[in-house]
Amino acid sequence: MRQKSQTRETGAAKAIKDIRRATRKQYSAEEKIRIVLDGLRGEETIAELCRREGIAQSIYYKWSKEFLGPEFIAQAMQGWLARVGIKPIRIYPGSPWENRYNERFNGTLRHEGLNAEWFTTTKQAQIVINQWLRQYNHIRPHQALNMRQPVPETLVRNDTELGG
Repeated sequence: MRQKSQTRETGAAKAIKDIRRATRKQYSAEEKIRIVLDGLRGEETIAELCRREGIAQSIYYKWSKEFLGPEFIAQAMQGWLARVGIKPIRIYPGSPWENRYNERFNGTLRHEGLNAEWFTTTKQAQIVINQWLRQYNHIRPHQALNMRQPVPETLVRNDTELGG
């Protein structure tokens, strides 16, 4: 007798899940991008944004990875760029040597800066990235420069840094 009630509950739970799936709002790629960009603006927390939009936070983070992943080649973003008249310069997959300096920088930024933190606001991301950039450009030695810094601290202290 117990097994039958458990089977009915499982069947009922399955039916409820099926109904939820069938009636769930379907978001277009443009809507997903809009929601992700709203989250990046940092005007409200991700939790508040997700409540307002009626989505789970896990869905938001899934979409943000989809659109802002390591390759930056999401189809929806490419479609939007084309509609607004922006033609991105493409590097063929498997040939990072075409843009090796940017690829090296992007990989280093992602590995040392972005993967080390989980950002909840844009402001937090800006602070962490700016700190990382200062360390990268002023303190960290670079192999391509014979283990020198791109902008040594002495230039910054003497106010002779470019643009300063």
